Amino acid sequence: MAEDQKSSNESLGGKLMSGSVWMIAMRWSMRLLGLVSTAILARLLTPENFGLVAMSAIAVGFIEVFAQLGVELALIRHPNPQRRHYDTAWTFNILIGVVLGALMVLVAPFAAAFFEEPRIEPVLWVLAAAPLVKGAVNIGIVDFHRDLQFSKDFQYNFITRIAGFFTTITLALVFRNYWALVIGTMDHGVYGLIFSFFIYPYRPKFCLQESRSLLPSSFWVVVKGMGDFVIAKLDQIIVVRSLGTEATGIYYLSAEISRIATFSTILPIGRALHPGYVKLIDDPERLASAYLKVFAFIVMVAASIGLGLSAVSKDFIAVVLGSQWATVVPIIEILAASQAAMAISISVSPLLQAAGNFRRWAMLIWVIAFVLVCSLMIGVAYGGLIAIAWAHLGGSLWRCC
Repeated sequence: MAEDQKSSNESLGGKLMSGSVWMIAMRWSMRLLGLVSTAILARLLTPENFGLVAMSAIAVGFIEVFAQLGVELALIRHPNPQRRHYDTAWTFNILIGVVLGALMVLVAPFAAAFFEEPRIEPVLWVLAAAPLVKGAVNIGIVDFHRDLQFSKDFQYNFITRIAGFFTTITLALVFRNYWALVIGTMDHGVYGLIFSFFIYPYRPKFCLQESRSLLPSSFWVVVKGMGDFVIAKLDQIIVVRSLGTEATGIYYLSAEISRIATFSTILPIGRALHPGYVKLIDDPERLASAYLKVFAFIVMVAASIGLGLSAVSKDFIAVVLGSQWATVVPIIEILAASQAAMAISISVSPLLQAAGNFRRWAMLIWVIAFVLVCSLMIGVAYGGLIAIAWAHLGGSLWRCC
């Protein structure tokens, strides 16, 4: 019996390690494509173009908070999901996609008025199709995580991303404006929808039979998502309202570059660990030991990469984006350290997901959001992108602690 348990532990440990490697490879591959795409787009488009996309992303992100019902997490945690569970989850995603798309159309004129940027309205009309496209993705690919088949997850995401990469670059060469980014975003979702049905044989059908079993924690998942939105987007909202479209583009690009290295390593580890933690949830001792080892590794990696990017940001930007983007260097020097702290702090997320303790998770996120709001208010009082970046770093360090 002891030997069987040991063999099972070693097998699970091997799958988790393999999964982490695949997730890191996937994230780095996509981020490398994203970096090449950003370098090309930065030479074809202006900060104002990136600013418009950032404003649209804020509006879309706020609406999509309400799509986070956690049905995929419920499927991963379920000990033995049946076809009706998958079909119910897919049906919920479709219905939520329709509702959110309609909301985007209705909110578009108000978003344009809020940001004092009329060009946002038609952008949101186009992006209104994105939630429906995303919701229609084959729910069967959740099994890639349930069964720790991370190589297939890598294949799905990589092919989808590379197709979107070529589409976005082609559109940028043709349009030379923000529509390349907008339509490219839509195309990426369409590619993901189509390929999900090629890579996995499951064919979902409309069903609501397991609604109650899949949605017990949905309220707290949405509350947590709203807190995540505040943490992720509040600094950009402040920049939009106080400094305008061009400054928003500069700050947005700085934040994206700052996230590339650190989050490309840390987030995929979390995705791989979540299903593994689920399998360990009935063995607290092994679970605690696994978490502490992972946390120590994440601290080492995140701190090294984040601080390293901060140190070489001047040369990095000169080579990757060109001298015309030199204004982002001092912001990246601060935000790279901030993103490293954020990456360390989110290491607990896969554990809380696995435990299904969404209430505690949501409350923790909102405490963090409150501290970040206070920090950013101080940054606004001093004014300027640098002050806001320093305020973000202060909030991130508190979150890390």
